Amino acid sequence: MHHILRIAIAACCLWSCAKTTDHPSGTNTNWMVACSEDSQCTDGTSCLCGVCTHECEETAECADVHEAASCAPQRAQACGDDASGASACLDTCGGDDDCTALENGRCVDRTCVPAPSTTGCFTPEENIDTIAEPGAYGCPCSNEGAQVCINDSDLTFVCATRGGMTAWEVRQGALCTEPDPASCPSSGRETLDGCLDGANACYQQPTGGGFCGVNVGNLPIDPHVLSREGSVVVPSPAYRYCTEHAECETVESSCDGCCAQTAIQATLVQLYTEDMPAVCADYEGPECDCAHDDLVPRCVEGRCAAVPRDDEDVACFGPGRNEDRAYQDGAVGCRCPADGKSICTGPSALVCRHVKWDFYAWIAVEDGPCGEPEPDTECAAGQLRPTPEACLEDFDTCHRVPSGEYCGQ
Repeated sequence: MHHILRIAIAACCLWSCAKTTDHPSGTNTNWMVACSEDSQCTDGTSCLCGVCTHECEETAECADVHEAASCAPQRAQACGDDASGASACLDTCGGDDDCTALENGRCVDRTCVPAPSTTGCFTPEENIDTIAEPGAYGCPCSNEGAQVCINDSDLTFVCATRGGMTAWEVRQGALCTEPDPASCPSSGRETLDGCLDGANACYQQPTGGGFCGVNVGNLPIDPHVLSREGSVVVPSPAYRYCTEHAECETVESSCDGCCAQTAIQATLVQLYTEDMPAVCADYEGPECDCAHDDLVPRCVEGRCAAVPRDDEDVACFGPGRNEDRAYQDGAVGCRCPADGKSICTGPSALVCRHVKWDFYAWIAVEDGPCGEPEPDTECAAGQLRPTPEACLEDFDTCHRVPSGEYCGQ
């Protein structure tokens, strides 16, 4: 089966539109303010990821944006051209229901962003050039289960239902093989609508501009299937296809609470979360109380996998360790001592952050401990320690001085 990738899911109300709201910004506000440009924002905020906010290093800096905002990465799928290595004060989410603080908000790659208007949705014939853009979504459709193959692109459009809404989705790689044009009657198939009136699979013809319609049994409409082996949920291969580490994310995979984990495409986490309860519904075995392993998502031989953070193939970064990787997409920080510890090593500025469960890991930031005010190169206001480990054991903030020692404050 071809590599199949869900590019867009209509996960929001398609009649809604993203616009700047009239809700005021400010401390303890119950609303985030949508925007399309900086001029629509006030109080020192900028338009990042479609909302008025600002960059940050820690969640404590986000109270002026929204009471539930946290300091989170600007992820490419959610933020598009706004995405950068810096974090910003954003509302994070696991589904659209978490985005009620933003008018017409939707959850895209764990970030609440304004839903685009229906005029921007795509069909097999309209706005095809937008489908690769962050937040792209399909228009409503009525032929659930139908698929359309377009000749001049490696795309298959599928009319599928997600979250109670039936809309066009795009799959990369053909799910269908075009029939012999000689065996395809053209009468009544001049338009796509005409084709879909009598067929569940329509193929754009290489000449004449018409469509060939056929009825295909057992169409592979959804290759993203969950099954259960004992107490463990097993995603189908289509959940796990990847080309780079940054595309993957770990998820829990046990029906019995035994802390099993697997890794899937980050863009499919919401779908996985929605479908998992049904897979576990008939599980009747014992349940357990456990501690999670510290696993991180990696792309291994084209498949997402959950790998121990300290595995040598992960090559995690930290003070004095693989710092050349710190700012690379998909880089993994090593375990660190406590939330809020920070260190400037020269090559990188690292902050210790809580990542999940009881685990803390190094996060690379743009300035942080290396920014203003300038580090005290003479350590006049601090105390020297020979190694970063020794410094961080005694102090919350450390920076490397010209002697190679570390100044703790």
